Amino acid sequence: MKLTRGAALLLVPGGMVLLFFLILPIFYVAEMSFREYVPGRIGGSTEKPYTIFNYVELLHPVYLTFLLDMIRIGLISTIGGITVAYPIAYFIARRRSGRIRTFSIGFLVAMLFLSVLVRVYSIELTFGSVGFGRTLAGLFGVSSSSRT
Repeated sequence: MKLTRGAALLLVPGGMVLLFFLILPIFYVAEMSFREYVPGRIGGSTEKPYTIFNYVELLHPVYLTFLLDMIRIGLISTIGGITVAYPIAYFIARRRSGRIRTFSIGFLVAMLFLSVLVRVYSIELTFGSVGFGRTLAGLFGVSSSSRT
């Protein structure tokens, strides 16, 4: 499939938005991560030289523990999301009726518009003292109390 000139011109506005709001900020954060940290300031100091000390400091046991916890929680949430989302996507994709597919996707999109308060309350009911999530969290070694 050949990209025509008109189609390429239609890609320019989206590409510019992607460049300015995603790619350039990522490069800026990466560049600042190699600058020396100055307490009381957000980001590194542009007057200071480049250093890898910030990344060497990640090997400190305290930071390494937090980093490993973050990776573990990320993997658990990714596996949980895929486990929940795959059967739903499979159900929607295998329906012969376009109405059922349209209704299912519409229902999922409508769920995104729910109030944050309703979502937080449903999470509290799921993972709180009365929900099944407390037992599930216990299987993963996550305490339901705020004290560790």
